[in-house]
Amino acid sequence: MTISDETLNAFIDGELSPLEMSIVRDAIANDEVVAERADVLASLNSQVHASLSSIDAVPLSSGLDDLRKKLEASARAEHSSEQTDNVIRFPWWRKAQAVITMPTAIAASVAAVFGFFMNFDTHSNPAALPDWTAINNALSHQRSGEVITTKNGASFEARLTFLNHEGEYCRQFYIKPMNTPALQSIACRVGDDWNLRAAMPAGDQASYQTASSNRALDDVLDTMIKGDLVSPEQETSIIESRWKP
Repeated sequence: MTISDETLNAFIDGELSPLEMSIVRDAIANDEVVAERADVLASLNSQVHASLSSIDAVPLSSGLDDLRKKLEASARAEHSSEQTDNVIRFPWWRKAQAVITMPTAIAASVAAVFGFFMNFDTHSNPAALPDWTAINNALSHQRSGEVITTKNGASFEARLTFLNHEGEYCRQFYIKPMNTPALQSIACRVGDDWNLRAAMPAGDQASYQTASSNRALDDVLDTMIKGDLVSPEQETSIIESRWKP
């Protein structure tokens, strides 16, 4: 049985058959690489659940609340119509529930695509990613599109640079540490260091740009980017000036 990241995630969530659970449990006990991968995935999975809980605690904005009420009214009207034409439609209460729980549904849709998704605040712990010292250095000095290997054997590539709404320089990058899952991440420059803002699983560089991953990543970037992306020429100048405004 191949112990893929998908299998490990299913093991962590208790979704495997008893036999499969036993096989994965033995693999974790006897294979240090599998054990390390499982540990990373379990840690990230825990952070996702904490993130989703905090999202649920945030009340809907007035605009979303108005939308919820309109959809409730529309769905009830449709439900009433069902009583006369005997046409089976999506139950009105499920439509209303889908709107009421919209924040979690949005986050869960991303989690469903990637297995997990993490958001970090401006004071996040950079140790959330392996080999952070090397990543911090690469973010400061590598131009987008340059693939390097860190001293610890991780593959790193910056993908793009932009300004966020707080006026901070941010970079989207790919990192594949040795013996741990690859991540597609976003970090922003605060002072002389980089703070991790988002991270999600990614395939290897050859399989990274799938349609589903692009859509989810684009959604995250759309909320962060202010104005146009930094051009290659601008990026070179910014790196040479050590990221000073």
